[in-house]
Amino acid sequence: MKQTLTAIILGCMLLASPLRAEAVELTFWTTEIHEDRLNTISFLIQAFTVLQDDVTVRLVSVNENDLFQRMCEAAADNAAPHLIGADSQLLVALHEEGILDSGPASDMVRKLGEDRFYVGALNQLCTPDCKGWYGVPFLGWVQGIWYRADWFREAGLAPPSDWESILAAARHFHDPANSRYGIVMGTAGDAYATQIFTQLARSNGAAMFDRHGRVVFDSPAMVETLEFYARLARYGPKGPQSWRARDYFMQGRLAMLFYSTFIMDDLALPMVAKNSLTGDNFDELAGANFDPRLVRNVEMAPIIRHTRNSSFGSINGFGIASGLSRREMKAVKRFLAFLYDPPHYVAWLHMAPGGMLPVLRDVASSDRFLTDPSGIFRRYGRCKIRDIINGLSSIDSFSLVEGRVFPASSVVYANNIISDMITEAVFDGVPAGQAVADTARQIEEIVRSLPHAAGGAPLP
Repeated sequence: MKQTLTAIILGCMLLASPLRAEAVELTFWTTEIHEDRLNTISFLIQAFTVLQDDVTVRLVSVNENDLFQRMCEAAADNAAPHLIGADSQLLVALHEEGILDSGPASDMVRKLGEDRFYVGALNQLCTPDCKGWYGVPFLGWVQGIWYRADWFREAGLAPPSDWESILAAARHFHDPANSRYGIVMGTAGDAYATQIFTQLARSNGAAMFDRHGRVVFDSPAMVETLEFYARLARYGPKGPQSWRARDYFMQGRLAMLFYSTFIMDDLALPMVAKNSLTGDNFDELAGANFDPRLVRNVEMAPIIRHTRNSSFGSINGFGIASGLSRREMKAVKRFLAFLYDPPHYVAWLHMAPGGMLPVLRDVASSDRFLTDPSGIFRRYGRCKIRDIINGLSSIDSFSLVEGRVFPASSVVYANNIISDMITEAVFDGVPAGQAVADTARQIEEIVRSLPHAAGGAPLP
């Protein structure tokens, strides 16, 4: 990877102008927090600024769970970044706060070519009038249940593709006396919990809004989902659990794990997996050696069913700040055009092969993308990789009602009230019906605080 990026920088240096005018200083916030990924992004920024004689870019890393509040505080102090890379839900929520501008983002989508994008990626950021986009889709991932297929076969259990099979397997494999667990559920009050809950709720037909913009969160289907969620949580390790619980899975102590495709490189490469093979994060885990057979023994169930099929994923994109000067806007668009140029785009995606999937269909099918430096795609096979990427066409969320975005649901997401609801039901003894009703009232308050068109205008 470093050789590829070095080649990019050297190539840019050959094209660079020796003259340098007074530079526009851009600030770029990203929710990437891992040092190796930030190093790659810094390399790309360096390559871009070598080409430019009038732009500098300052990179700032912000934890996803803190982003919404920090952005609102920065905007209040007139210190918001020019560009932000984050989850689509956060971008929509920040637009509703007046911090981001959908106009230049829409211009970038059209310039790149609307027909090049996976439809599901565009839908996650589409404005309610279907005439623009809150941000520019950049990459995505697909969530599902990763499970020990070898254990399931030995036990004669069906893959965990519906509520009944998930619960049966969680019960069967739960053996806390021997530090083995059936499943991990997000219970730490974070985005991971909300993502898991959303997929289960949608598989039960539960929704946040109806097509008329009314809040319908307080429904029997939602209560049933929360009860099921809390029930499944009993078959995991004690205490609040986040994505970090993948350590149990990587160390052979867990049968099922809700996770995104970001786990693909952990399963395939010892150097990537090592962070999850220590005893540093959980007292009952002593650490383990990398299991080279794990990548063959693990399968993914991307679709969950109860009353309907549900697939879940996320789109990350770029949001452009409101109120930029003409010169700043021009610099931001040039930087984005650089990042979407195939060599630079693929260099970014290869930071986490499998986890970062392209939203541009022509890039997804290209040899450049499918030949990652670590050989991860080769281990899984091109057909499986393409099948996973195609999941970006049909990802579901509370934000989408009949294929249209309801921005208020993104503000709900940004305020973490669904993950708080889960914590109340799992740890505080609050009955599911009461927890759902309380959350529905909070959603109503959020809707009332937003403009009518943003809160949930009825579909035409």
